[in-house]
Amino acid sequence: MRFGLAFLGDQDSRGVVQWARELERHEHLSRLWVADEHFLRDPWVQLGAIAAVTSRVSIGICITDPYIRHPALTAAAAATLQELSGGRALLGLGAGSTGFPALGLTPRLPAQAVTECIELSRMLWSEPKTFSYRGRQIQFLDDCLDFKSDPIPIYVAARGPKMLAVAARLADAVLIGSFVQGLGLDYALRTIDEAEPERDPELPPLRKACWIYLSVSPDSTAAQRGAARGLALALRSSHKMLTEIGYMIPADVLDFVEKSRHTWDANEVDWVVATLSQELIDDLTVAGDPSECVAKLRRLQDRGIDEVAILPFAPAGGNVRDMVELLFTKVAAALAA
Repeated sequence: MRFGLAFLGDQDSRGVVQWARELERHEHLSRLWVADEHFLRDPWVQLGAIAAVTSRVSIGICITDPYIRHPALTAAAAATLQELSGGRALLGLGAGSTGFPALGLTPRLPAQAVTECIELSRMLWSEPKTFSYRGRQIQFLDDCLDFKSDPIPIYVAARGPKMLAVAARLADAVLIGSFVQGLGLDYALRTIDEAEPERDPELPPLRKACWIYLSVSPDSTAAQRGAARGLALALRSSHKMLTEIGYMIPADVLDFVEKSRHTWDANEVDWVVATLSQELIDDLTVAGDPSECVAKLRRLQDRGIDEVAILPFAPAGGNVRDMVELLFTKVAAALAA
């Protein structure tokens, strides 16, 4: 199983760059991702700096959407990262969920927009001469990328059925949004399987990956409390879909999510987590002591998932850097063995 680690954009950029340099020593680390989240630190700036201090791991944005920047600009940024990193760039795409009201944006037809973003990006990377692309959501007229770029692997992050289907048909890899077991993972894999026969035959076989909220600690309870905080991220954008596929979310939590601002304070997050079912927490997190995390990841691997992109959460009373060291020295090493 390949391991990737994600930076959310909420940490000091100089510290992130230094940590990325240190993390590359872990032989089981394959990817470093930077999220494009609300109005946190700019991901492309951080990715460029990370490219300059690393030499082995792949690096990419996880994820960006086709609305806040024109997809041609995103394709050019990814191609620049590919050039700077010596061919290690990845492009993570998805529907997005944050910052749109402040920008005066009303996203429409996200599955169609991501489809067109993928098509235009690949054309920009491959077409040496001027061309036009006219989609339902995206227009690019009589121009081209002004420098050469090799193809860049595209990951599509998805929880909803339409986006999962887009990933199965067009992406190099599908990044399943935080389902690690149970009815959520069953639903996601079933949706992918149903769409995969329509996959472009010129593409390589689809790789299956999962975006996961993870915490590991010798104190299993502390790890579970830490990882459960990731569910707050999932609920903000996916509470309707989670209820549609069968998860029970208390009515007062749904009402709070619908009416609340984007950022929740620590007390609000703790209240939300305390009201959720254990089934939902277990199905959307990997948490516990090292042996428990290894067992859960092995089960995920048995379902055909060969890569994880981890958003790390410190266990209760701990810190995230110590937790990540434990992840790579105990969990990732055990899975590799």
